[in-house]
Amino acid sequence: MSELEGTRTPIEVIERIRDEEYLLDIEGESDKVKRGARSLQKKLNNALRLLSEDLNSKQTHFVLELIQNADDNDYGVGAVPKLTLELRPERLVVVNNEKGFTEKNVHALCSVGESSKVKRSGYIGEKGIGFKSVFTISNAPEIPSNGYHFRFDRADEANLLGYVVPHWCEPVGDARENVTTIILPAKDGVRFSLETLDDLDATLLLFLSKLRQLAIVVADVQITYWRTDRKGVSYLTTKRESTGAPTQVQEMRFVRVAVAFTMSKVMDEKRPDIHTASVVLAIPVDASGAADPQPTSQVFAFLPIRTFGFKFSIQADFILNSSREDIHTDRPWNQLLRNAFR
Repeated sequence: MSELEGTRTPIEVIERIRDEEYLLDIEGESDKVKRGARSLQKKLNNALRLLSEDLNSKQTHFVLELIQNADDNDYGVGAVPKLTLELRPERLVVVNNEKGFTEKNVHALCSVGESSKVKRSGYIGEKGIGFKSVFTISNAPEIPSNGYHFRFDRADEANLLGYVVPHWCEPVGDARENVTTIILPAKDGVRFSLETLDDLDATLLLFLSKLRQLAIVVADVQITYWRTDRKGVSYLTTKRESTGAPTQVQEMRFVRVAVAFTMSKVMDEKRPDIHTASVVLAIPVDASGAADPQPTSQVFAFLPIRTFGFKFSIQADFILNSSREDIHTDRPWNQLLRNAFR
């Protein structure tokens, strides 16, 4: 980033990305420059095609990516980090009470393989491509945040630069003050319903570093999940509120046991300068504190990956594939963590 970062206005940042990074305004340039720019755009378009075909195996995986981003965000002093998903058939509005977008964040979102996140343990995102998963359900995501208001346009199936080229736009009714909002109009043929959020439950909060509250609002129904930690026990609460019906509240308890391991002999480029890592077991218990094994529990890398047959949940800082849907089994870093609970 140049030394001018922080001096440009939000709209100037968007225009600079369009004109200087993706060379969209080349009409006044020489034929040689035009040919070079079009060649580069074609190559990027082809690379984005490969990305789009192999991004996620499940259409609903984008929800986990949004939760990942929320957990990696920065929050004000005293704020309880929370994410709210407001669902209507024609659009999904995602509201996060983070500090707000910076120029660095915008650049990361408008690129492939770049991230604005510090490379240290506890940050889930690494690849700078997680946000791209929203294109499985929306061709025109919009982001109002901290003075920025821009959108992407993937309506043209042949032009995959829509994944990364931002368009400045004016605020709409769903934009909110002092929060980051992601507005996802549904693609043609797509309708949002509670099934879109089937992967969400209170256990998603079990191993996150910052996010403590997750809410779903659908018509007159609101489901809120939150986590509190007291004396080595994590309490996960689910509250369901609906007009004309009694409020339902459920609580789960997990005893957490952490063991730290030295990772110096298996250092990985994805974990630079990280010499220790922890494996955390979350054992479900009942109200009396007695073990309450579950028939199926997940293995987590901050967010759930998949089940492996354990009756308790396991968390480790595994290195995952680009879609965050599985573990790289051949990396020594992962092998050491895996062997810790064999």
